[in-house]
This record gives sequence, C-alpha cells and structure tokens, in this order.
Amino acid sequence: ESDESDEDSEEEGDAGDLEEGANEAKTKNQKKKGWYVTNSAATHALAILAARYAQHVPDVFMKHAKTILALIDASHEADMPYSLVATCMASLAVFCKTLGQKLLPLFTKIIPHVTSAITTCVSNKLHVHVLDVDAQEVHRQRRHCVLLLTSALELGLVCVQQYSSMFSTSLAPFLAACCHPRLCASDMGLPDAVVDKTRAVREVVADLMLPRFITQSLPACYKMVCRNAAATNGVSWVHRATSIQSLFLVLQRSIDAHTQVDLKGQVKPLFRFLATALQFRSLVASGTGVGGYFLAANGTEVASGEDGEESVGKRVTEADDSSDDDDDDIVDMDTSNFVELVESACLESFSQLVMTLSDQVFRPYFLHFVDWASKKSVGSLENRRVVTLAHLVHVLSSRLKRYFTPYFAHVLRIFSKYLANEEECLSNLGGDASVMVQYVCSSLNNCFTFDAEGFVTDDRFTSLLESFASQFVILKLNMSVAKKSVANVDGDGNNENESNDEDDDEDNDEDEHDSGDVLSIEESEEELFDRIENHVVPCLVSLADSLGDEDKLKELNKIVLRACTDFDARIRVCGVRTLFALYQQLGEEMNATLPDIVSILTELLEDPDETVERSVHRLMQEIESHLTEPLANYLK
Repeated sequence: ESDESDEDSEEEGDAGDLEEGANEAKTKNQKKKGWYVTNSAATHALAILAARYAQHVPDVFMKHAKTILALIDASHEADMPYSLVATCMASLAVFCKTLGQKLLPLFTKIIPHVTSAITTCVSNKLHVHVLDVDAQEVHRQRRHCVLLLTSALELGLVCVQQYSSMFSTSLAPFLAACCHPRLCASDMGLPDAVVDKTRAVREVVADLMLPRFITQSLPACYKMVCRNAAATNGVSWVHRATSIQSLFLVLQRSIDAHTQVDLKGQVKPLFRFLATALQFRSLVASGTGVGGYFLAANGTEVASGEDGEESVGKRVTEADDSSDDDDDDIVDMDTSNFVELVESACLESFSQLVMTLSDQVFRPYFLHFVDWASKKSVGSLENRRVVTLAHLVHVLSSRLKRYFTPYFAHVLRIFSKYLANEEECLSNLGGDASVMVQYVCSSLNNCFTFDAEGFVTDDRFTSLLESFASQFVILKLNMSVAKKSVANVDGDGNNENESNDEDDDEDNDEDEHDSGDVLSIEESEEELFDRIENHVVPCLVSLADSLGDEDKLKELNKIVLRACTDFDARIRVCGVRTLFALYQQLGEEMNATLPDIVSILTELLEDPDETVERSVHRLMQEIESHLTEPLANYLK
C-alpha cells in the first residue's frame, strides 16, 4: 500500500510538472506574440513619423532605420512572423524615400535582405494544398507571405530608384529573383498586383541602372534565371520560357533607354553574352551547360561534381523508378516551343543592339557568328547552332529589310547546302530540320522581297534553284536515341571556356559527342505539306516575282513540273499546289510557261490519286482566270 501511494504521488507530481511547463510555455508564447505586435506597431508608427519629420531631424531617424534593419537581421535567426518582417521592410522603404542618400551606408545590408525575402516567398509551397494542415492557417500564412513579398518588392523598387549607382555585384541575384517564373505570369497563383509590381521593378532596373552594371551582371544572372526556371516545380515550359524572356526584356529596354554613347563601351561584352546565350538550342539538345538544368527538370539524372555542386553534363537513358513521385512538377513536357520562345527573346535583344550600330561595327561580329555557327560538330549529328544562325538572319532581315540584303552573301552558301541536304546535313538536324527550312525560307523570302540592287545573280539563281529542287522529296530525319554524353563543365554546370568568345567555338564542339544509335524516320505527310506549302512555296513565289526574266521563270517552272511527275503522289500534290501559288501571284506572267504546263496537265487529269486530281482541277480554274480563251483549247 505504501509503494502504491508513493507511485500515485509521483504520477501526480509529473502531471503537475507538465501542466506547469505548459503554462510557462503558453505564457512565453503570449509574451513573444505581444512583443511581435508591439514591434510591428512601433515600426509602423516610425514609418508614419518618418514620412512627416525625417527631413527635419534626419539623424534621429537614421538611428531608427538602423534599429529596423537590426530587426530584419534578427529575423534570420529568430522565428519571426512574415507580417513583422513585411512591416519592417515597408517602413524601410518609407525611410529610403525620405532620407534618400543619407541611408546609402545601409544599402549593402538592405538589398541582400530584399533578395532573400523575394526568393523565400516565391519558393514557399503554400500554393500546394496540404490535407493535414488547417486550411485557415494555410490561408493566413499565404496572406502574410504575399504581404512580405509586396513589401520586399516595394523596398527593392525604392532602392533601385535611390541607389542605382551603387548596384554592382548585388544586381545579379536581385534581378534573378525578380525574374522567377511565379513572378512573371498572372496565372501562377500570386495576385496580379504582385506580378505588376515585379514588372515595374524590372522596368525601373532597365531604365535607371547603368549599362555597365547590367552588362556585368547578365552572365551570372542568366545562369541563375535558367537554374530557377528549371528547378521551379508545378510550372509549364511556357512559364519557364517567360521567366528567361523577362531577363532579355530588361536588356532590350535598357538598350532602348540609353544612348549610343552610353552603350559604346558595352558592345563587345554584350555581344559576348548574347553569343553565349544563343547556344541555348544546342545546349538543350546536348544536355550541356545551362541545357543540363532543363534535362534535370525533365526527370533526367544530373551528376554531382567533386565540389558537391551540380555538374550538368551526364545524361542517362533509363529513368529512376523513384522519379515517378516527382512527375507532378512538370506540367508540359514539350520543350520545342520552349526553346523557340527563349531563342526568340535572345534574338530580339540581339537585333535591338544591332540597331544602335553602324555596318562597320556590326559586320565583324556577324562574320564571327557565321563562322561559329557553320562549324560542323564532332558527333554524328549536326550542331543546332546553324538553326540559330538561320533564326538570327530571319529576325535581322525582317527588321533591317533592304539594309540587310548584302549580308546574305555570307550565308547563302550555307543556306543552299542545307536546302539541298548535302551529306544529309538537314536530315541530321532531326526534329529541327523543319525549323531550319522554315527560317531559311523566311530569310530568303525577305531577301527576295527587299532586294533593290540585283542581289540574285545568275550563279546565285542557279545554286538556289538546285537547292529548292531538292526540297521536293520525302525528308528523312536522323534522330539520335539512347544517347549518353559527358561534357567538360565546371562545378556550376557551365562550359569551362564559355566566358571567352574567341575560344568558345572550338572548345564547345569537343563537348558534343553522340555515342548512341541513330534512327532514320520519314517525315509525315502533314509535315511534308507544311514544309512545302508554308515555307518552300512562298519563297519560290517571292523569287519568281523578283526575277523579271522570262527565261529564269521557265527554269524555275521546270523544277516544279519535275515534282508534278514524281512517282510519289504526295510530291505530285506539292508540285501542283506550287504551280497554283505561282499563278496566283504572277498571273499572266506565268502564261509564258503554259506550253510546258499543258504538256503534263492531261496526264495529271488521269492521276489515280484523288488528291492530285482535285488539285489539278483547282489549278486549271486558276489558269483559265488568266486566259482569254478556255484552257480546253490548249489541251487539244
């Protein structure tokens, strides 16, 4: 009985200790909460006072600003609520506005906190629905997170406005944080006001920041933005592209906002950066450099370097079984449109810079780029750089029009080679083959349309005609499968020679080895018709329209008639539709070729393929609309 009573008393004592401990913890939490509320109210009150009196007694409010900054410093160690940190940052924004340059000594401490707050908020997974968490608590935390994000963006905006001359090494992480995928689109779960505020910050950076600061920060910022775009879960490839596009929009706006004198010393480093960024298509295809980040986003294994950081050169052919649990972080697995969007944004920046230069300054850079892009890769498949070159020529010729026509002399041989598919160079581009044809034909179309000085000589016409004739075939695409490649990259996943624009060309080729098998497949009928009708035919029509020579028109007509008599019905359809387009554009000028056309019309009218027959009847109606008598008279 004595033992039992002792045990009962011990249990009562333990229960009493637990209750006392709980009461003490509750009291501490209440005091802590009261301390947060008091400091938040005091900080808010100081901001109101600063707006009214800081200019009269700046020294007093300088001390208060340091106190508020100390609170933000403490937030990294103490578990402070977002609401208190948000109030502190909003108050500091007021202090910066009113005190201006007097707070300059605090800038180096303020901007890292702003960057950290933005990064923390956009990385917060409160947008994910968690079943075991109280919905009201999630809503409250999310509201406070948005409040902190808004305050941090406001403080960052004021810092750019007040201290733009002080940004140097701090610009890259700050700008990269403002280009996060969740801050670049209104459909990513954040309020529109936050997205608009972030856009305003990027625009102010472009308008006020010194061009040399932007130029110096671009390489590091570009890598950060690409890494963030690849690592962000639950976003589509379009949103990833929008994130990278936002950085190039900053560059475009900066170029537009500053004079040629301001940009004079930045031309070479800007071209060096853009040349590096324009490797994006090739890097994504090979899985090296920043392209490796997006292979990792696709669920591909990324090797670790010796220093523990990412090394993005290694690709594996078999997916890990455990990766199935992470499939929800990829919304859209189609990367083709993603690459086009990113490359287009980079090329718009390129063309914006070109608009500020003279021909004497720009031509050496263009020739260097042509030389870099036209080099053949070491591996079995062609380098994608040449596709980027064709895209660049398309963008520049569309913008500069007749002023760019002389530059075609430097790329015409390359374009003819790929149109003719010499040594299967076009086939080796795989899925990019149709894209290459699209950009080449669009570029040449611009050349023919805007040519006012007789660029298409007899030799060039003959070369182009043979190349276009090679397009009336069923194209075979050589696709690389089950590839493994290891690239020479540094610990950050960047090519070792990437920073040197003179050596990039040679060294990067050595990194692209294709050790897998090559599968050759035919393009589909839909792809064939799209390539011929939407790209080749408009270019041929533009060439024919620019000739003004009956003999050359007849030569062009012969290659089309050759397609009309091909053994493959799909090619015959393309040939007939090309004749139809030529008659639509040239009208009565095409009557000079009518005897040659009539000679095959009778045969085509009896074609066993219904599609060919329908296309022929449509062509005959078009021809008759440009004749003074029925076409039947010519067929007799």
